Amino acid sequence: MARGWNGGAAVGRSVRRLRATALGVGVSAMVACGGGDGGPDPTGPSAPDPAFAPLVGQWRAATLVHRLLSDTTVVVDVVQSGGRFDVTFEADGDYSVELVYLGVVARESGEARVAGDQLFLRPVSPAPGPEGNVTLRFAGARMIWDGTSRLDFNGDGISESTQLHVELEKR
Repeated sequence: MARGWNGGAAVGRSVRRLRATALGVGVSAMVACGGGDGGPDPTGPSAPDPAFAPLVGQWRAATLVHRLLSDTTVVVDVVQSGGRFDVTFEADGDYSVELVYLGVVARESGEARVAGDQLFLRPVSPAPGPEGNVTLRFAGARMIWDGTSRLDFNGDGISESTQLHVELEKR
């Protein structure tokens, strides 16, 4: 993570603030905060979606970057900072996530679906939450998510809007 390349003390202060607040938001908030339709699936359970098949399996982030929208020189790379983000997708559309960052572990599970180039995640546990979405694409063996999210960059308890970029590799 760096504020431009003049890191030094600014990076140290930012890391300390992030350590205190990085996981104060849920995993979905960290990863997929775009607005979904928020409504339940009126059709109920159905056969596995062929568009979902490429996601099935265990994935680990090679890159998980938040870029502050109000100052694009402020960037947090969770993986470069020693964090880890793992996600597992089941054929039935269930997902589970584990984020380890700055000594804190956050877990989440829920329901996922694909519509066109959008991946929608609806958290169920540890607490139900609104559906979020990211743009989904594949580049070689990597699954790539792009979207917007929120992160408290300065420790003031207010999450700022970010541009999110995640690159995952199948394990």
